[in-house]
Amino acid sequence: MSEQIHANKIAIVTGACGGIGRATAERLRNDGATVVGLDINPDVVTNLTGERLSGAVCDISDDAALKTAVDKVIADHGGLDLIVANAGIFKSGEYIDAETDSWDLHLKINLTATQRFLKLLHPRTQEERQAAQHHHHRLAQLRRSGTRRFGLLRHQSRRDPTRPRGRSRAR
Repeated sequence: MSEQIHANKIAIVTGACGGIGRATAERLRNDGATVVGLDINPDVVTNLTGERLSGAVCDISDDAALKTAVDKVIADHGGLDLIVANAGIFKSGEYIDAETDSWDLHLKINLTATQRFLKLLHPRTQEERQAAQHHHHRLAQLRRSGTRRFGLLRHQSRRDPTRPRGRSRAR
């Protein structure tokens, strides 16, 4: 079993029904994360099942559907820590001779949907970052102003101040 480097993290992986997306979702789960895989393919629901792994149908090129899916993950799991924008399409040999509709679809899925996914999540990560910075700033203020005044005690060293620091060579 791999090291639990993502223990207690919540992750979303787009394009997670198969291939690299599914492997990524399973790896994150094996590394300790709770993972929700999003895909337009309805098989994502049955392909991603098990402990800390689930799938949800979502067309990531539909802003409203993507927002609904992200909001549900956050509501169900209490937050979101990791995102993997994996969804994409590729039709071999089609780029030079591609019809306009096909070209536009590739751009919509491979570029625009990823940009909108990240844009949707950016304010949330900004809010969390600002809240964490405020929390750390407040802790620093408490330390500077004398934590005893607020009923908090600093860790007091039990070391004898007359004894030299470091390991004693005499035993």
